[in-house]
Amino acid sequence: MLLLTVEAGDEPGRERSHEIDGLLALVARGSREAFSTLYERTRSDVFGFALSMVRSRTEAEDISHDVYLRIWTAAPNYKSSGKPIAWILTITKNLALMRLREQGRVSDTTAQEAMMFLADDPGVSPEDRHLLSQALKELPPEELQIVTLHAVSGFGHGEIASMMGMNGATVRTKYRRALAKLKRIIEAGSI
Repeated sequence: MLLLTVEAGDEPGRERSHEIDGLLALVARGSREAFSTLYERTRSDVFGFALSMVRSRTEAEDISHDVYLRIWTAAPNYKSSGKPIAWILTITKNLALMRLREQGRVSDTTAQEAMMFLADDPGVSPEDRHLLSQALKELPPEELQIVTLHAVSGFGHGEIASMMGMNGATVRTKYRRALAKLKRIIEAGSI
């Protein structure tokens, strides 16, 4: 059965934040091993957020590469606030916005690109992956971005609101609206 909600408990989120804070501290001291581990722990978050903004796999890959170069050089200036992913995603957001401004365009995202996050998840069957991919094509870009960031990348509504410059209530409303649309599309079998 296809499940579209992801609610992270407080403890795993705190543990992850603590781990990433520690990795950033080691990266600040020049540890390549910590940098590699940081990359492995955060690459899907960075890529997913970049993709949700620039809506092009190639552009998102380029931005992700630039994000990690920036992290390597900026880590000595990082001050832990308990939200290292927010710091990393702020870098991602800034680089993506800079790229979009340079190009003066925003290309359309595809549900196929959004769904590539599920490609590595052994708990999602190929049939469910295809069904969800087809249904996601029906969402407007902003709703697709919110669903991708929450259900696929696991960000909380507050984090998404901060990333997208919205308030939390708006993000929650748009997320619920998108889920309702997806449910109607899937139940109606109109895909």
